[in-house]
Amino acid sequence: MRTSIIAAAVCCALAGLASAGEAVAAIRRATNIEPQALGTALKQFAESRDLQLLYFADAVKNLRTSGAVGEITVDEALTRILGGTGLSFRYLNENTITIFSENAERDSTGVTGVEGVKGGGDVVELDEVVVTGSHIRGDAKSASPVQRIDRDELRSQGSASLQDALRDIPANFSGDFSGEGAGAGQGGGLSNNSYNRSRATAPNLHGLGAAATLSLLNGRRLPTASNGYSVDLSLIPLIALERVEVLADGASPVYGADAIAGVVNLITRRNESVVESRARFGTPTQAGFEQWQLGQALGTQWSSGAAFFAYQFDDQDELRARQRKRTTNMTSNRYVMPNQIQHSAYVNAQQDVGSAVQLGFEGLYSRRDFDGETLVTGSPQWFDTSTDQFLGALTADVRLTERWRLTAFGQYSGASSKPTITGGSQALLLDEIFKGTEFSTGATLSGPVVELLGRSVRAAIGGEYREEQRELTGFGDGVKPFDVTRDIRSAFVELQIPLADTLEVSAAVRRDDYSDFGGTTNPKLGIAWTPLEGVRVRGTYSTSFRALSLKDMHGQVSAGLYRYVTDSTNPTGRSLALFVNGNPSASVRPEESENYTFGIDFSPAAVAGLTLGLTYFSVDYDDKLANPSQAVTNLLNLDLPDTQPYFVRNPSVSEVEAVLASVNGVGSFTGMTHTADQVEVIIDNRYTNLSVAKVRGLDLDARWSFPALGGELTVSNRSTIGLDHLTAISASAPEVERVGSAFFPAKFRSRLGASARWSVMRAGLTVDYVSRFEDKRYVPTTDVASWTTVDANIGASFANWSGVLSGVEAEFVVRNLFDKDPPYVRPYASAPGDYPLYDPTNASVVGRMLSLQVTKSWR
Repeated sequence: MRTSIIAAAVCCALAGLASAGEAVAAIRRATNIEPQALGTALKQFAESRDLQLLYFADAVKNLRTSGAVGEITVDEALTRILGGTGLSFRYLNENTITIFSENAERDSTGVTGVEGVKGGGDVVELDEVVVTGSHIRGDAKSASPVQRIDRDELRSQGSASLQDALRDIPANFSGDFSGEGAGAGQGGGLSNNSYNRSRATAPNLHGLGAAATLSLLNGRRLPTASNGYSVDLSLIPLIALERVEVLADGASPVYGADAIAGVVNLITRRNESVVESRARFGTPTQAGFEQWQLGQALGTQWSSGAAFFAYQFDDQDELRARQRKRTTNMTSNRYVMPNQIQHSAYVNAQQDVGSAVQLGFEGLYSRRDFDGETLVTGSPQWFDTSTDQFLGALTADVRLTERWRLTAFGQYSGASSKPTITGGSQALLLDEIFKGTEFSTGATLSGPVVELLGRSVRAAIGGEYREEQRELTGFGDGVKPFDVTRDIRSAFVELQIPLADTLEVSAAVRRDDYSDFGGTTNPKLGIAWTPLEGVRVRGTYSTSFRALSLKDMHGQVSAGLYRYVTDSTNPTGRSLALFVNGNPSASVRPEESENYTFGIDFSPAAVAGLTLGLTYFSVDYDDKLANPSQAVTNLLNLDLPDTQPYFVRNPSVSEVEAVLASVNGVGSFTGMTHTADQVEVIIDNRYTNLSVAKVRGLDLDARWSFPALGGELTVSNRSTIGLDHLTAISASAPEVERVGSAFFPAKFRSRLGASARWSVMRAGLTVDYVSRFEDKRYVPTTDVASWTTVDANIGASFANWSGVLSGVEAEFVVRNLFDKDPPYVRPYASAPGDYPLYDPTNASVVGRMLSLQVTKSWR
C-alpha cells in the first residue's frame, strides 16, 4: 500500500462531545444504508450517527456494500456494511472508529493519536481533521467553545436560508445585518448600520456587531459584500452545506482581523456520489411572504478524486407593512421585506496527483435581485437592487513526509451591488455601484515538532497575503466616489502541547501588517484539562483586533439631515435638528479587544448519550467604532441624559453654515425646505471610538439522546444569558448597561427542543424564548414583554423503499405554531411612521410559517 495515499476523515460529531463508545454502540436507531459504493455508505452512516470514521482511501476503493437496514446499533450496522469486504472496525476513542483490513498487521508506530496500519510493509498515516479555530491537524479537541448545526438540524428547523439558521442560534444577535431588521428600518447592538440596502445577512455573535464576527467558507474568508459593510451569508446555497460551525471566542490570532466575537465557518459537502433534487415551499398563514426554493446537487467520485456541484433557486414574495399588525403604522417604508429572486451555484473538486499531492478547486457565484416601494418626504419612490457575489479558489495538499503536511491556497473573490431609487416622476434619485474584490494566498506547514514527556508537540506555521480593493461610483447618497486598495501580510505560529494524558495547552500568535495603518500582533492561550472521566475543563485568553474597513475610512455617508426630535425644553415639545453623519476623523483608531472564556463539558458514562457544555465569555472592547444613535443613546430624544454630549442647542447661523459646508450633501426628512436660522439643535452622530464596550455572558449547549418509544429520543437546549453589555463614549462618561434593552441582546434567550426517530419517521417540537426588555429610549422607561414561540416538524425518509417513494425524504415544518405577534414597542414620538411597533432585532413579524420540503435521491 502506498505510504502517502490521502485517507478520508469523514464527518464531524454534532454539537459537542459524543458519549462513551460503549454507550453509543448500544443505541438502536433506524438505519437506511442502501447497497452502494462502500466509501459513500460509510460517509452516510457517519453523518447519521454523528461519528468520525477514519479509514484508508485505498482500502475502500472499488468496494461495494450490501447495505444495512433496520433498528440496529452502531456495531450491528458496521458489521453489515463491512460484511464481505475483508474490512473490520474498532473504537479509537469515544466517538472515533477506525476501519482496517482484517488481515493487516497492526503496531503503534507512525501516527500521533491514531494507530498505524501496515500494508505491504509500510506504515500509512491517516488523514487528520482540521477543526474550526486552529490550523493544526489532529483529533485534539479545541479549548474554545464550538457549536455545530448539521444538515439534519437545518432541515428540521425549516430553514430556507442561512439567515433562518442564524436566527435559531441564541448566541447570535440579529441586530446588525438581517433582511427583516434592515427592512423594518431599525437596528441595535454595537454597530448596526442603516445602509444595508442589499438586505445582506451577516452573523453577529453576542451583539458585538457583524464586523466583529468573521465568516469563513471551508476555513477561508468570504468576500465583503453588502455595499462594503459586511459579508452576505444569504447568498450561499443551503443545499451545498454539510454543517455550520460557530466558534464564539476571539480568533484573530488564528484567522486575522474581524474575529473579535468569533467565527462562523460554513463547511460544504464533498466526496459524495449523489444525485439529489430538492423542492421547498413556504407560506405564512397571514398574507404575503410566500417562498419557493428549488435545488439540485450532483456528486461523483473516481479512484483518484471527486467533484460536487450544487445549484439553488429562491423566489420570495414581499411582505408589506400593511399586512402585519405591528407594522401598519409604517408610512416611510411600505415593504418590511421586499420581493426577491436569487440564483446560487457552488462547485468543488479534488484530484490526486501522484501519491503525495492532492489539488482542489472551489467556486461560488450568486445573484440576488429585489425591489419595492418606499416613501421619502411623503413622495412614493421605487427601489431596485441587484447583488452579485463570486469566489474561486485553488488548493494544494502535499504530504512532505509521513507526518508533515503542507497546505496552500490561492483565492480571488468579490461582490458588487447596485441600488437605485426612482422618484414618482421617474427621475433617478440614487444610482450607486459598489464593487469590492479580494485576492489572498497562503500556506501552512503542520506536523509534530518535538517529543515532550513522551508525547508529540504539534505545530502549524504559516503565512498569508491579502489584497483588498473597494470602489464606489454613482450619485444620490452624498457619498464621495472612491477607489482604494490596501494589502495585508501575515505570519502565524500555533502549538498544541500535551503535558499529560489529561492536560493539553494550546498557544498561537499572529502578526498582521497593513499597508495603510501599520501592524498588530495578537496571541492566544488555551488549556483543556480532564480531571475525571467525562469531565473536561477549558479556558482561553486572547487579544483580537479589527482594522477599519475601507468603506469606514473612505466611503461612509456624510450628510446633514433635518429632522424634528423630542425636546421638552421647546414649548412645542420638539426641535428642528441638523443631524451630522460622517466618516470617522483621521484620529479614529483600529479596534482591539481582550477575550476570555472559561467552560466545562460534561458527558457522564453513567448517562448514555448526555453531553453538557457551559461557557462564560468576556470581551473587553477598546476603541469600538460606532455611531451614537445605535450604540450609545437615542438621538431622537434630547431629554435623555445619554444624549447630552452629542448636541448643541440653539446654534448660531455661522455654526450651522460651517456644518453644512463640511458635508457632501444635505437632505430634508421633513419634506420642507429649511434655512440655517431655523435649525434649533445640531446633533453629532459621526462615527467615533467608544471608550468602553464590554460584553459578558454565559452560553449553554446541552444534548441527550437515548432509546425510547421503539426508536431514539433527543432533548437539546441552546441558551445564552447576557450578564453585561456596557458602553461609554469617553473615559469620563458613565458606563451604560444595554443588555436587556430594546434593540440590544436579551438577558436570556433559549431554544429548547425534543425530537424522536423511529422506523422511517421523525418528529420534533421546539420552544424559543426571549426574555422581557426595558425600552430606554424614553423617560420614564417602559417594559417590553417576553416572547415565546413554538416550532413543530414531522418528516419521513424512504431511502430504502422501492417504487415512486424510493430515495424520498419529506419534512413539514411549522414555525411559530400559535402565531404569536412580537411584543409591542412604542414608536418614536418624532417619527411615528418610520419604525415598526416591535423590535425586529429580537423578534419576527412574519407570524405562523408553514413549509414543506421534499428531497429525492436518484440512485
